Amino acid sequence: ERALQVANFILETKYSIRETANEFNMKKSTVHRDVTEILSRINPKLTSDVHCVLTSHLDDWSHKGGIATKLKREKQRKEIMG
Repeated sequence: ERALQVANFILETKYSIRETANEFNMKKSTVHRDVTEILSRINPKLTSDVHCVLTSHLDDWSHKGGIATKLKREKQRKEIMG
């Protein structure tokens, strides 16, 4: 089944929803539905494992956003100070 293929692919590659959707030529919403709703009915343990991978992407994304904001503020301070 497609949901199992997508889930195993995410676990093997650690790809995000977007990257996985591109690989499978699918919409992001379809990939998301497959690894949440459909997969949870088929294999709850696998759903949990995939969720951990995807959650790590959110944590990375949040961290990168914080770094970008910090750099932006430092640049603004330097421009103001001269």
